[in-house]
Amino acid sequence: MPIPAETDEEFHTLATSLSQKLEMMVAKAEADERDQV
Repeated sequence: MPIPAETDEEFHTLATSLSQKLEMMVAKAEADERDQV
């Protein structure tokens, strides 16, 4: 069953925002580690 383009678009938007949040969390964790040293 083919996925409608709309749903595919929504999925990509969601995946992009999730990966951006993840990158921000990783960057914050790295900054916190540097501060502790």
